[in-house]
Amino acid sequence: MNVSSASHRALLAFVTTAICGGFIFHKLFTKRNRSREDLLRKRRLIFGTKEEEERYYTNESLPGMPLLPITSKNTLTKCSAMQCDGSEIFICSYPKSGTTWTQNIVYTLVSKGDDQFTHISEYAPFFEIDATWEEGGELIASIARNHQKIQRRIFNTHLRWEQMPKHPGARYVYLVRDGMDVCASFFYHLSSQVEGGYTGTSAQFLEEWLSGNIAFGKWSDHLKSWLGPDKIDERVLVVRYEELKSNLQETVSKIALHCKISITEDEIIGLLPKFSFDYMRSHKSQFQPQSVTWKDGFQFIRKGEIGGHHELFSIQQKVAFRRALIKEFPGQLCKQGMLHLALESYQIC
Repeated sequence: MNVSSASHRALLAFVTTAICGGFIFHKLFTKRNRSREDLLRKRRLIFGTKEEEERYYTNESLPGMPLLPITSKNTLTKCSAMQCDGSEIFICSYPKSGTTWTQNIVYTLVSKGDDQFTHISEYAPFFEIDATWEEGGELIASIARNHQKIQRRIFNTHLRWEQMPKHPGARYVYLVRDGMDVCASFFYHLSSQVEGGYTGTSAQFLEEWLSGNIAFGKWSDHLKSWLGPDKIDERVLVVRYEELKSNLQETVSKIALHCKISITEDEIIGLLPKFSFDYMRSHKSQFQPQSVTWKDGFQFIRKGEIGGHHELFSIQQKVAFRRALIKEFPGQLCKQGMLHLALESYQIC
């Protein structure tokens, strides 16, 4: 064999490989950049969250949590720095876990059945939105007056435990719901908004939701923050959505006792009709979000069913969700702290 010819062929092969490799690298790099740009665009225009560099990180051990455009980092600072006086009741949850339902329950218990309000947020405001706060870090005057009137400071929030103000007398009610039902309800919620609504399929939504790209981040991260091994706290009452559905009176009584609300069992029984989904649907203007315009026919107070996700997600998607849980909660982690309250039905341990 001619050495010069062989060397020439080897050099040609090397150059060809380098060119092809460079072309492939360029294509992958370009695709990666486009994917990132697409993701940022989706976050801005579809999910209503801030750009990646604006994401707020709760602490070093948890990944970032995308924020709603009605929440600023400055407001989150006000939330964590709020001076509590022990009269606080925080209704805490990942979105679509029964927050509005429990707002109604807690306010109705505290007020002994008052229904002469325009909107529930007048007495149980969304804690982490800018509109709740004055520039100086105080609650807006109307909320402060209403809290003074009922002698309790009620808030609903989707923040994590690390972001919350703490006080020995404050009470926290943390709601958990079947993760797939949460995802399905969140999909209907976001895709039914006229402006900035989600426009993808339910399959695409599930993928984004599992990746933590939807507002408030991963469901699993929220659970770890509130229910993890080091999060057992007597101030926190964990309430399962399914318990509210199956045994409303007993669960409401448990909430009243935990929150130190002075009310008798007979009074609770008398108020039960006001705790129902039917009541909230018939008074929807008092409970549905005020800052959102919904598509025709959408009901914010929907069915509230257990297992509603079966109508939306395929078997393959349910399997993908379970695999994601196994990855998020390896080994015996799902049995530690209070995580079992949210995960035991999945049998992943």
